[in-house]
Amino acid sequence: MENRSVPPHVERMMAEAEELSDRITKLGLFLSGPIFASLHDTDQGLLQAQLASMTSYLSVLSIRITRSVPSSEQPASASA
Repeated sequence: MENRSVPPHVERMMAEAEELSDRITKLGLFLSGPIFASLHDTDQGLLQAQLASMTSYLSVLSIRITRSVPSSEQPASASA
């Protein structure tokens, strides 16, 4: 991500997309585990909504990155 041909704001978007992707993976694993199953239905619904929102946000970030960076400089997680 230290490539100078990528503007700093795009580098920040790329870093954010990577972090968000990691958080989505971790939350998805949590949602399939025993602790999630023991939560109140309302809390389960809220966590599922959170995952959906995070996934939508990652999609928007990926589109913005794709529009801002030549394909040769995009991380694998940013292709949409």
